Amino acid sequence: MREWIAKSFAKNNVLSQRYISKLKDIPEVGAKKENGKYYDFDLQVKVVQLFKIDDYSSEVRVIDASNELWHCQVLNLKYRFLREG
Repeated sequence: MREWIAKSFAKNNVLSQRYISKLKDIPEVGAKKENGKYYDFDLQVKVVQLFKIDDYSSEVRVIDASNELWHCQVLNLKYRFLREG
């Protein structure tokens, strides 16, 4: 089953391409849209490494579909099930 899933997801995107953007195309934190609201987006990335900073936050290294490596901080309470891989 795992082998089939790996092959299937390698060939087919879970989402339509019109909903997928590269991370470098996402505005910086705090950026506002023209209507005054803040950007909100979901990530579809692979967690390469997870570093626990303290009880409340961690730093993660993620890689997107374009094989670019990114670093970000996440809240441990909100994303407590986040794991490498």
